[in-house]
Amino acid sequence: MRVKYLLFFLYLVLQPTIVFSWTTTIDYYPFMPKRFLAVDKYKQRLYVVKVMSQPSCDRVFLCKTGERSGDKKREGDKRTPEGVYFIEGEISKGIDLEKYGSLAFVLNYPNPVDVIKGKRGYGIWIHGRGYSIKNYRTKGCVALSYFDIRKLKRFIEIGKTPVVIAERINWALNASKHK
Repeated sequence: MRVKYLLFFLYLVLQPTIVFSWTTTIDYYPFMPKRFLAVDKYKQRLYVVKVMSQPSCDRVFLCKTGERSGDKKREGDKRTPEGVYFIEGEISKGIDLEKYGSLAFVLNYPNPVDVIKGKRGYGIWIHGRGYSIKNYRTKGCVALSYFDIRKLKRFIEIGKTPVVIAERINWALNASKHK
């Protein structure tokens, strides 16, 4: 199964990129997973993408990303990484309720491509928030409301759900979307 996802990852990564940020297009590709998450940092949206004959948006959540624009390069730069990641684990106990809500999903940042590019850091999560925050105010994670992170959980399979994070997510003409 990982080989199939690797092909999907390569398809996304080999698209043209902006100098400091990555823009990708969601379109049909034969090796796409049946469901994945896509984060548009510019629009501050997290999409649950379902793939049948074409990709379509199953759900949309408002989210918050890093304080600084561009791709994460090192620990402490307050940027949200851009690329394709997998959810490696779930944390529901022992986290700061006010900062992270009651649930967090751990991403595999840095992934192997990030390591090759010399990116450093750790601890990038998709997590809830115990209080509201303005756009672009996390230290690099993707934050959802306390209630939305609970709703998102039903779409996640630990170790199997890919997460595409890009500065901008474009939708191909034949892919249905929600704004």
